[in-house]
Amino acid sequence: MNPTALFLWAAAHLAGQSGPMTMDQAIEAALEHAFSIRLAEVDISKSEQVTRQLRTALGPTLSAQGTYTRFDRATTSNFGSDSVVISPIDQKKVDLTLSMPIDISGTKRLAISANKKLTQAGRETLEAQINTVKGSVRTAYLNVLKARDLVSIRKEAVALREATVKNARLGLEQGSLAKVDVVQAETQLAAAQGELIIAQNQYGLAKKALNSVIGRPVETEFEVAEVQVGERPLTQKLEGLQETAIGTRAEVRSLKTTLDAYDTSLKAAKRLLLPDVRLNVVHSRNIDAGGFGARKESTTGVAVVSFPIYDGGNVSYQVGQYKEDQARVRVLLEQTLLGVSFEVQQAMANHADALARVTIATEAVRLSEEALRVIQVKYTQGEAIQIEVDRAQTDLTTAKTNLVIAKYDVLSAYAQLQKAVGADDLGAKAEGANS
Repeated sequence: MNPTALFLWAAAHLAGQSGPMTMDQAIEAALEHAFSIRLAEVDISKSEQVTRQLRTALGPTLSAQGTYTRFDRATTSNFGSDSVVISPIDQKKVDLTLSMPIDISGTKRLAISANKKLTQAGRETLEAQINTVKGSVRTAYLNVLKARDLVSIRKEAVALREATVKNARLGLEQGSLAKVDVVQAETQLAAAQGELIIAQNQYGLAKKALNSVIGRPVETEFEVAEVQVGERPLTQKLEGLQETAIGTRAEVRSLKTTLDAYDTSLKAAKRLLLPDVRLNVVHSRNIDAGGFGARKESTTGVAVVSFPIYDGGNVSYQVGQYKEDQARVRVLLEQTLLGVSFEVQQAMANHADALARVTIATEAVRLSEEALRVIQVKYTQGEAIQIEVDRAQTDLTTAKTNLVIAKYDVLSAYAQLQKAVGADDLGAKAEGANS
């Protein structure tokens, strides 16, 4: 898609979108425009074309051939006083040949079956790509939300620092604070403003990353809606989810189907040395037929039986290649099974860890808010110094940042688990696994 078309698509898409973009809307757009999905669909279409091509080997073919032959002289013979042309100086002939293969060895049918299985493996690969894209969109979407909330925290921090600077300057005017206190407050404000700029840049990059995953121009502007998925603790057992993932993940099914396809191709290759039969019907027409005993038209039928005797080792090499292909797929299948199991374990561990950090961070925010309140009261009473206020403000900002990160780590871990299991509804999958 060229840049102009992308721009027009984005404009039309945004024109029809009201309010913030939800995660489901982002997923829907990605499934329609993601490059990996479009490429997988092209591969499926190409494989289907190959199947149609292989089917033609089982059907009849019709060909036409024209031949013009000219000799150095005509062949004649004298019968009494008459000269008779036995063979004219030139001949014009047209042949129509109808050929029908007889797949007595089943080689061609096996080749068609093998390619059908490869096409099915392609569909399962497409399903795997869809699952991957969903996981990528969820992660990128949550990163946008996290970056947006971190910007809000940095804005709050700047507001606190600005109030501190204002109070410090007022204290300097009243003679209750020294110049160094004002400088310290202004330094902290500058640092908070710098962190806000960084957070805003990260927010912009997160939105561009989501646009990229969706497959639309990265400059496309949008807002995101809140999500609530995955905030509850997981009750599913690890073993059940691992077992479900192995049966659900399309990558596993695709490799198993591919292995079956290679097995069928191997059987077909082993039959290439069996006899081959072809029926040919040839209809010939001599144009301007001339000569002694010449026939203007003739039709002949021929049955051709071929017995391969020596092929230079071609069949043996093909059999060896398919065996190596099978060995490679078995290794990939083993690797994928281990990878799926690890993905589930990692996602569940990350989810449990993030939930624990949410509890700790929530308490830390409460304590930091109380500590800042107490320090500010003491500061107004002259019982605390500026550096204590700065430290309390920094602690509160850090606690709030940790809470936001932990909150979205819970959501991200849940999204990772959805991708690892290959299902949007983990509850339904878990019930199926444990029943």
